[in-house]
Parts: sequence; C-alpha cells; structure tokens
Amino acid sequence: SDEARIRVYGKFPRQAYNGFITHDVLMAAIAREYTYDRDAAIIMAVDVARYGTDQSVIRVRQGRDARRPPVKVTKKSTVELARIVQREYGIVKPDALVIESTGPGAGVIDTLRDWGYKVIELHPGANSSNPEHYYRKRDEIWGLMRDWLIDEGCIADEKDLVEQLSKIQYTLDRFDQRIKIEPKDDYMDRTKLPSPDEADSLALTFGVKVARRDRSLDAARANEDRTKTLTDYDVLAH
Repeated sequence: SDEARIRVYGKFPRQAYNGFITHDVLMAAIAREYTYDRDAAIIMAVDVARYGTDQSVIRVRQGRDARRPPVKVTKKSTVELARIVQREYGIVKPDALVIESTGPGAGVIDTLRDWGYKVIELHPGANSSNPEHYYRKRDEIWGLMRDWLIDEGCIADEKDLVEQLSKIQYTLDRFDQRIKIEPKDDYMDRTKLPSPDEADSLALTFGVKVARRDRSLDAARANEDRTKTLTDYDVLAH
C-alpha cells in the first residue's frame, strides 16, 4: 500500500499526489470511536508564532485523544504567552510540556523555566532519532503523528487543522532517500495560506515519550516498597 511505502520503506506513493497525510486518514481519525483512557500520559505542546500574522497554538493530547480544543493566541509578547501557557498548565496538569525552541519560542521557554516549570525544548532542525527514515526532528515527529492518525488517533473536525494536515507535502532527500516535510515558509508560499501552526502543534506532542500514568504510579509504588524494605531491615536481627 502507499501507506506502507512511506511508513516502512520511505518511498514515494504510487499515486502522483505527494501529500504526506491523506484526506481519508483524517476523516477516519475524526470518525473513530474513542474510549476514555484516564491513565494515558497528557502532553501539552506549544507552537509559538514567528511573525505578526501567525498564531501561537497550545494543544493537548492524551494518548489516542487529541480532541480538546486548542488555545490560539496572536500578537502576544513572550512573557504574555508564557502566562497563558502557565494558566493552561494549571488547568490541564500535563505530564510533559513541549515547546518548539526556534525564534520567540526560546523566550517563552526561558521565562517558564525561570518560573520553575520543566519544559522539553524541541528544535525542529535537530537530528532525528530515526535517521534511517527521517531527515530532521520535525520530519520524525510528523511521521510519528501520521502513524498515530492511521492507527489509533482521534481528532476533532477542526477546519484549519484538517486543511493543514492534508495539504502539507513531503519530499525525499537527495542522497539517503529520507523523508523531508515541507518547511513552513514553502507551505505558505505554495498554498497562500497562513503558517501551519495548528498541524505543527499536534506534531509537537510527539516530540517526547512519556510513560502511562498507571505505569509511573506502579514504578513509584515499587520504589516505595523497596525503600520500606530497606528501612525495616534490622541488622541486629540477623
């Protein structure tokens, strides 16, 4: 299948269309029935606006579920945006906070860290952890998002999100045939649409791997049991 050609073999699809995510995949993710999983890790991601017309997008994904409406912000300073992220963090209480570190994103990250928040910094141009298939980190997280959408993901029927996900294109790098997702500026020039901030905010939630909450709790309990065993051990009794 074309999906296997891209996901497994890193090849172009047989069809002429070179979009990375098909409309059928997105419609299936919108229609997919979801069963609430309270122990899935909650990841909050922030795609920070680069230019005046762009919007910063705060998006949340919990396991298979990314249907929570995003928070969209325009024309805010880094400190103002950090305060909005702080507010949303207090409401959602995520297990991880991921922010793209390019441009103004670095200022938001520094501000939140100064306030004591643990922020996972993601640079889209960094090396991929799967260099056999993906050229850079941004390409990798888009690939992980695409697999999630195909296999199990649930998204809301958001017009801008669906449009951006379906219109982003990809190529293969010249030498190693690794997947390269279309840069934001190229996407904007080609489509005459705003920056794909909605789609990138969802992709950012795949920039970190976080254990399920029940597994983290089990590990904490096991650690407590080990500590208790050591504490209760009476040297004089042996």
